[in-house]
Amino acid sequence: MTLQRKSSRGGRARRSELLPLPARRARLVVLLLTVLAWSCLGLSGKGIAAQLAPDSVQAQLYQRLATTPLPPYLVVAGEHIRAPLALLHFYQRRAYQPAWTAGAVLLPQGTTLLAAIEAIDQEGLQPADYHLKQIRRLLSILRSAPARHHASRDLDAVVDLDLLLTDAFFLYTAHLLAGRIDPETDRTEWQASRRKIDLVSLLEHALATNQVVRVLRTAAPSHPLYVQLRQALAHYREIAAAGGWATVPDCPTLSPGDRAPCVPHLRARLRAEGFLASDRDAAAATDQYDDTLARAVRRFQRRYGLSPDAIVGPATRAALNVPATARARQIALNLERLRWLPRELPPRALVINIAGFSLEAWEHGRPVWNTRIVVGKEATATPVFSAPMTHLVLNPEWHLPHSIATKELLPRIRRNPNYLTAHRIQVLQRVNGKSTVIDPRTVNWRQLSAEYFPYRLRQEPGPTNSLGRIKFMLPNPFNIYLHDTPPHSRHLFENRVRTFSHGCIRVEEPLELATYVLRENPQWTQDTLVAALDRGTRRTVRLTSPLPVHIVYWTAWVDQEGVVQFRPDIYGYDTRLEKALRKPPPFL
Repeated sequence: MTLQRKSSRGGRARRSELLPLPARRARLVVLLLTVLAWSCLGLSGKGIAAQLAPDSVQAQLYQRLATTPLPPYLVVAGEHIRAPLALLHFYQRRAYQPAWTAGAVLLPQGTTLLAAIEAIDQEGLQPADYHLKQIRRLLSILRSAPARHHASRDLDAVVDLDLLLTDAFFLYTAHLLAGRIDPETDRTEWQASRRKIDLVSLLEHALATNQVVRVLRTAAPSHPLYVQLRQALAHYREIAAAGGWATVPDCPTLSPGDRAPCVPHLRARLRAEGFLASDRDAAAATDQYDDTLARAVRRFQRRYGLSPDAIVGPATRAALNVPATARARQIALNLERLRWLPRELPPRALVINIAGFSLEAWEHGRPVWNTRIVVGKEATATPVFSAPMTHLVLNPEWHLPHSIATKELLPRIRRNPNYLTAHRIQVLQRVNGKSTVIDPRTVNWRQLSAEYFPYRLRQEPGPTNSLGRIKFMLPNPFNIYLHDTPPHSRHLFENRVRTFSHGCIRVEEPLELATYVLRENPQWTQDTLVAALDRGTRRTVRLTSPLPVHIVYWTAWVDQEGVVQFRPDIYGYDTRLEKALRKPPPFL
C-alpha cells in the first residue's frame, strides 16, 4: 500500500486550494475529537484559550494550530512542516500539550530523537531534511537564555522546537518505514510495495510507553539485504573520507604479463578498495602486471559486473575511475529502493534484478538458486513492480502486440511474402464477431500502416516461437511476463549487458525455473514437464499457491557471500532518483 501524501502541484500546498474529500473528512473527524476532548475537560469553543495561561506553551500551541486554515500550510521557524495533517491531529488529540519539552528543557525523548536525526545519514538520508539546522538553533537560544521567567521570544522558541521535533519524528519514521519518496510519483511504470502508516498513533504509543528509542531504532528495515548494504555505505564513506582512490591514467589495454607506466597506479587503486593487501616491498613500484595483480583485477571485474578476463580495457578502466564518493552515493540510492520492499519477505519468492540481469529464487530471505535473464531495451524498459506468479503456459502461442506487428514485422513481410509462413505466424481477422484465420496471401501488405492494421498476428507454438516453450504468468497492469527463448536467440545470454527485449523477461534456464515454481505440486517434475513440452500442445499449469515475484532495480547490493556488487545504471534511474532526493521531502 502507498504511504498517503497530501501535496499540491509543484510540491507546495496553497491556502486557496481545497483538500481532497478523504482528507477533509479526516480533518472534520479530528476537529470533532478535539471538541470532545476539551468537553471532557469542561472547556469548549472560544473558552478554550481563556482557560489557558497566555504565557504557557500549551496556549501558544493552541493559538498556532487551532486556527490553521484549510488546507493546513504550516511554516515554523522558517521551515515548512511536511506532515501538517498528522501534526494537527497529534496536538489536537493531546489537548495541545507539548511532547518533547518541559518549559525550556528538552526532555530525554527529545534528546533521543535529535541524536537519531543527526545519525540518519547512516541510512543514506540527509539530516538537513529533518529540520536539524533550525532545531539546533532553537536549542542554542534556549540554552543561552538566563534562568528566568520566559520572555515571549523564548516561549516562541520552545513552541517552534516542539513542533519541528514532532514533524521530524513523522518524517524520520515514515521515510525509514516506507521510503523517502514514492516512486510512483516519478515513474508511472513503478509500483512499489509500500505501506500506510498511522504516524500519529505510532508517536502516541512511543511517548506513552517511553519507547521512542525502540521505535526509532526499529524503523529501518531489519532484513540482511538492508543491514549489509548499510554497512557497505559506512565502509565506502570511510574510504572516501580517507581520500578515496586515485584514478588510473590512460594507457594501452593491459593483459597479464604486460609492462606499462600505469601499472603502479592500477595497483594503488585496487589496494585502496581492498582488492590488494598493502604492498611493503619493491613490487609495489614495479610496472609489471603480475599474477597477483591479475587476480585482484578479476575480483574487481566480478564485483562490477565486468567480464573477469583480467584485461584492463576501456570498460574496466572506466569502472576503476568512478570516485569512492560516487560509489557511496550509489549505495545510498539503493538503500532507498530497499525501503520500498515489504517489511517481511515471504518464505519463498522470486527476486528479479533488472540492473543485475539476474533472477534469484529466495527462501527465508536468502537466494538458493539463480539464472541469467534478458530485460527490456531502454526504449521499452522492463517496469518495476511486485505481483504473484499464478500459472505457466507450456508451448505457448505468441499474440504479437500491435506496435511490434506494425513497426517491426510489417516491413519484413513486405520484403519477404513468405516471412509469416516461415515463422509459423497466423493472420487473424474479425469476421462476424469472431477471430478467423485468413490466408496472408489475400492481404495487400503495402496498403497497411500503424494507423490502419485490421489484423492480429499470432505465432503458433514451435521451435521458432519467440516465447520459447514456457511462459510464466504474473498478472499485472503492464502485461509483463517471463518466458523461454528460442534457440536462435540464446546467444544473447552471453552478453554482459542484456537489454534486448520489448519489456518482458527472458529466462536462460526456464525448465529449471518451472521445476522450482511447481515444486509444491508432485505431479510436475522435470521429467513430466519435458514430456508435456515434447507433445507440442498448448497447456496451462496452475501453481498450487501463488508465488510472490519482486521485479526490482538495484545497481548496488550485497550478495550471499557478503560481497558488495555494483552495476551500471542502464535505464538512468539512479540519476532520476538522485534528483528526486535532492528536492525537499514530499508532504506526508
